[in-house]
Amino acid sequence: MYGVSENYIKAMNAAVHQWYVTGAVTLKDGTVIDLTEDDILQGSLLIQNQCTGDDRIDIGQVYMGEMDMTVIRQDIKKSEWLGAVIKLTFHRHEFDGDFAYISPKITAADSYGTIHASHEKEGYEAWRAFGSHGSGSTYWDAGAGSAALEWDFPCLTRIRNISLNNLPGTYYQGIEDSDSETLTDTDGNVLKAYRRSGFDVSKTVSVYTDSSKTKLIGTAAFSDYGYSFVGFTPEGGYIDTYALYFEFPDSYGDDVGLSGCDVYQEAWNDNFWADIPIGTWNVDNAESSEGGVALTCYDNMLAFEEEYDEDVKSITAFLDSSPYTFLKNMIGYVSSESGITTRFYNSSSATAALINGSSSILFKTVSDTKDWKTWRDVLSSAAAALGGFAAANRYGRIEIRNYRDDPVDAITADTFLHEGSTFSDSEKDVRRVNAALDDSTRLKVKNSNWGTGIKSYTLDLGTNPFIAVKSKEDATVIVTNISNGLQPVKFSAFSIERAADPVYDLGDRVSISGGGAKDTFSYHITKFSFDSHKYHMEGVTPIKLGSSSSGGTSSSKSSGSYLKTNGSNMSKAFTASPASFRVGGNICFPNVYDRTIDTDP
Repeated sequence: MYGVSENYIKAMNAAVHQWYVTGAVTLKDGTVIDLTEDDILQGSLLIQNQCTGDDRIDIGQVYMGEMDMTVIRQDIKKSEWLGAVIKLTFHRHEFDGDFAYISPKITAADSYGTIHASHEKEGYEAWRAFGSHGSGSTYWDAGAGSAALEWDFPCLTRIRNISLNNLPGTYYQGIEDSDSETLTDTDGNVLKAYRRSGFDVSKTVSVYTDSSKTKLIGTAAFSDYGYSFVGFTPEGGYIDTYALYFEFPDSYGDDVGLSGCDVYQEAWNDNFWADIPIGTWNVDNAESSEGGVALTCYDNMLAFEEEYDEDVKSITAFLDSSPYTFLKNMIGYVSSESGITTRFYNSSSATAALINGSSSILFKTVSDTKDWKTWRDVLSSAAAALGGFAAANRYGRIEIRNYRDDPVDAITADTFLHEGSTFSDSEKDVRRVNAALDDSTRLKVKNSNWGTGIKSYTLDLGTNPFIAVKSKEDATVIVTNISNGLQPVKFSAFSIERAADPVYDLGDRVSISGGGAKDTFSYHITKFSFDSHKYHMEGVTPIKLGSSSSGGTSSSKSSGSYLKTNGSNMSKAFTASPASFRVGGNICFPNVYDRTIDTDP
């Protein structure tokens, strides 16, 4: 799962979503252009990918993701699109919020927003509008008559409650002698005494969210003594606003103050858009259509279609005691040969964390009986030996992933479209891993799932060139690591759709509750499609979802929330009906999923 903030997750689960998709294009001649959301024909964008077959889990799979879209650009010829590279970005509107007590102050450095004082009686000004009167308070000399305080926030602000403390007026008065003469000190300065007027700033106060006084939060009356308090809580618990307007219709006069004007608020940056990369795509075909130029693109796994020719570059040139070094150098070579810029994504530590990722013997030798036709065959064998699968990730880099038992996110029934959702009523796991060696030895390595009564299955690696050449003892260690590494992972078949959430990656385990799902089951994403407004995700188990499915569907929609969606790259009318999932264009290492068996050999 792509790392997102808590505010992004809140936006994902909100009732109204806003998003759009843009692209950065590098043409074959090096020209760089930007694609705005207006350059992409509505409803034409479709991204699809998977990491295993449609009917069962396996490892060592190498799929090529496909992206199709129609671009409305009259300034670029169809032929100029061929060989172009497009980097797509998904932009989601999210709120950036925090909680705090804030008090208005006059100086810009201390003020959260802009403060205005006004007097509504002709001939009077709100003179000496603000002055410091202790920490966190505002001393406001409003003048006699009706006055107002307007507080403008720099962004949308969620107001939880407001408290105002009335402050009696204070002033300094010259000290006089018995003859009413003003006393001075030896330097001639007038001696003054601190006086309290006994009057408060106002009898009543009304709070609005606008200066036109049409949106009232509340009205309250101060008690007729110093430091009296009034509080306001908006109806419903909060109100979102860009301003607060305090009206004091019956101010007492000069030299009176307002203390403790505190607002408990959440400051929301309503113009913040989170950017999420959704792939690097190589234009393979361009066709003129009524709406523009229809592009068919593939991710950087396209580089591995390069023919494997041992006479040109032997695999032995990359063999190394470090799996990280082997993969980094091998992928770098394929990138340079194909002309498609990519590299190994896993860090050295992330590679070491993979099953067999820290083995010093795995990629040290390779079988002479290997039957590789393309470099994608090589990558497939390497991924299987590491107990996982390979994919070109959202950054366009090649990544090896293992299936994990820990969920990356919790999805609840109110955040996915119930129509078309399906959940299996059982889980499956891996109980044994088989492999064949060059000397015709068959390894069959059980793990602790064997004999537990759970419907588990056997994974057959066939003759993997990186394993088959090893001694029986070394090969047993490698296969045992795969068997034990997959032991804790359970799989349950499912299919759901969410509104525009392309944050999940192939292989992610998500926790799903409600809507027919079982919150104790493990759901791994093995296939997805994203059509710019709905993200369809599904997972398979060793047994194809079908008769084993409980149905687990609900005819109800998720409170109609997603009917309000307004993503700009989508059709204007959007209903929560299930969309057909097309798989065309995905390419898998030949017959890789036919190796998995449901019964003991």
